Amino acid sequence: MIKLTPALFIVVLFLNLSASAAEKKDSLINWQPWSAAAFEQAKKEKKLVLMDLEAVWCHWCHVMDAKTYHDPKVVGLINKHFVAIRVDQDKQPDISNRYEDYGWPATVVFDANGTEIIKKRGYMAPQFMGWFLEAVIAEPTPDAHDTVQRTITAGMDAFLSKEQKELLNTRFEFIYDKKHKGWGRRQKFLHSDSVEYAMVRGAAGSKQHEAMAKDTLDAARVLIDPEWGGMYQYSDESDWLSPHFEKVMKIQTDSLRLYALAYTQWGRKKDLESALATYRFLTGILQSPDGVFYTSQDADLNDEVDGHTYFLLKNTARRKLGMPRIDKHIYARENAWIISALTALYRATGDKKHLEEASKVANWIIKNRSVDGGFIHAQKETEATFLGDTLAMGQAFLDLYESTTDKKWLSHASVAAKVIEQKFKDNKGGFSTLLSSTENLLITPVKHINSQIMMARFSNLLHKHTGDKEHKALAQHAMRFLSSTDLTDQRRLLAGVLLADREINGAN
Repeated sequence: MIKLTPALFIVVLFLNLSASAAEKKDSLINWQPWSAAAFEQAKKEKKLVLMDLEAVWCHWCHVMDAKTYHDPKVVGLINKHFVAIRVDQDKQPDISNRYEDYGWPATVVFDANGTEIIKKRGYMAPQFMGWFLEAVIAEPTPDAHDTVQRTITAGMDAFLSKEQKELLNTRFEFIYDKKHKGWGRRQKFLHSDSVEYAMVRGAAGSKQHEAMAKDTLDAARVLIDPEWGGMYQYSDESDWLSPHFEKVMKIQTDSLRLYALAYTQWGRKKDLESALATYRFLTGILQSPDGVFYTSQDADLNDEVDGHTYFLLKNTARRKLGMPRIDKHIYARENAWIISALTALYRATGDKKHLEEASKVANWIIKNRSVDGGFIHAQKETEATFLGDTLAMGQAFLDLYESTTDKKWLSHASVAAKVIEQKFKDNKGGFSTLLSSTENLLITPVKHINSQIMMARFSNLLHKHTGDKEHKALAQHAMRFLSSTDLTDQRRLLAGVLLADREINGAN
């Protein structure tokens, strides 16, 4: 990371201001929300549908909006041939889950019936975007662009075969970066399931896995903001030293929980310090007056000052310039992650303050986001209902029960499991992300891999606490999806599947 001197900072800031001032304009594209009306318009006008799937906190989304979507050629092509849709991936988890391998930003083109024609990941410069649009307009069919829909058919067995365990464990160790630590060779972030699996194997006696977990946690500390705490989302270089500065809730809660678990397991003071650094950011910057939590902090201060400039500054200099945008949506799922992280911090420290904070969040979500025992994502009951909110809250209730032994939390967890069974279970295998009765423009609801893993682990743990065989059956239903060879052959990093199988079926 380059260290800016005061003089160099002024030069960089001036260049950013000059460049962005020229780029910043009102939108020239009539962006619409995801809706049936947008597709009906496309049918009526004989147009295609272009979706820009972005995130409030995403640096490259901002750049693409300022440059690509203000380029005259791109604007002209979109306005003439497309109905343009813009989706906030945090606000619509069903769409985010489907296209998480393609963002952010992700660009997806559909025909007017909702059939995918082509999808692209990441930033596209104006000239490339122009070529991309012209190619789709010329050949607006999936076959022309090799659009492949990967399908997973659930297996018969609710466990991994011996061969699958060996394959997944071999991949797990192969993908580990022995030089720079962590999983993945091109980009680095704190991959929660991988670190936790290594910790579990380490606790069972594997010195190799213990070292992998410890070394990864040590390497990832460089992504913790030294001024405000909280962890930057990821490094785009394998050495962890090229951070992208957005602070998203999943990374914060994974960081807090993992470092708290690490301190509980090994007693290393630096792990507790890292957990408390993330806690300091969450309570100091993302906490609302009601005690619940907002969603994220932007990577950049604004169009003029990006994160690479801003986050190198000390606290006083940052605050003098202003605060990067806080996404003030209060989502049930994200607050459930907070509850689970806070209970882990309580178990690590014994400080009842953290347990009280977690209970306060849970009670607020029950009051403001609960519908018939399940949970909506945001405040409007007319919005779609997603699996992730009820599932994450179910796990949060279990974490509260294990920390308090108060059976009301166990009861809430059991109700959440019943809601999931009734509304999200697919008898063909797995659990769908989106409530089946909700209008869904896509051909089939997605079955998010991480949600299946979480469902298997949650239901199995719930069974252990209640003895209810129906909960065990739900865990096995999720596990039959996860043990499918369609999945284990397609995906490289499936430490979460190994964790689920270990907890349900024994050591692997």
